[in-house]
Amino acid sequence: MLNPQIQQWRFRREGDRDEGVVVSATEGLRWIEDGVLTAEDEVSPADRTQWCVLGDHPYWGQQISNPARAYAATEDEVDPDMTSMIDVVFQLIIFFMVAASLTVQKTLDSPHQKSQQQGAAATESELKDEHVFVVLSTDGTVKVNDETIAPESYDTLLDVLKNAISEMDNSEMVLDAPDDVKHEYVIAVLDAAAGAEVNKVLLVARPDGGDATQ
Repeated sequence: MLNPQIQQWRFRREGDRDEGVVVSATEGLRWIEDGVLTAEDEVSPADRTQWCVLGDHPYWGQQISNPARAYAATEDEVDPDMTSMIDVVFQLIIFFMVAASLTVQKTLDSPHQKSQQQGAAATESELKDEHVFVVLSTDGTVKVNDETIAPESYDTLLDVLKNAISEMDNSEMVLDAPDDVKHEYVIAVLDAAAGAEVNKVLLVARPDGGDATQ
C-alpha cells in the first residue's frame, strides 16, 4: 500500500545532484515496471529533500524488487470498480423515462350508462331545461347549451361551463356523445367539467335511435 500522506515523489539518476523530477507515486511505479528507474537511482518526498537510494528505501526498495506486482496492486487501488455506479445510472435513466411518459388525467365520477337506463326515461328537451347540456360530436366539436366550441378552442371550455352552471343554477351536466368519438375529446370535456366543479355527469343513451334518455 502507498503512504496516503505522500502521493508526490522526486526521482533522480544515480550520481545526479539536481532537484530531480516530481511525479506521482503511480507514475513512479510505472517507471519501475518499464525499467526507467533502477535500484541505484534516488528517491525523495516531493515536499522536502531527503534523498535515499531506491533499493534501500523501506517502500520503494520492495517495489523495485518486484515491479510487476507493485504496479498491478497500485492500478487496483487507483481504478475503482464503476460497475455498481453504472447500474445505478441506468436505473435512474429508466425511471425518469417511464415517469416522463406518464400523463396525469383528472377524472370525474359518472354513473354507468346501463345503470342510468334503469331510472325513468327523460326526453332531450327535459334534460336541456334542467341541466347543463353538452353535445360532443365525432369531430371534437362541443356544444354547451347554445354555444359551440371547436377543438382548437378547448381552452375556453372551462369558462363556458362555469358560465352555463351559473346561469342554470345547477351543477349537474348531461353529456351526449356518440360511441365512436375519440377518447381524447371525452377526456377534455370531463377535465373541463371537473375544473368547473360539476358535481355529477349524466350520460345520454339513445335506444333504437329514438329521443335521448337519461
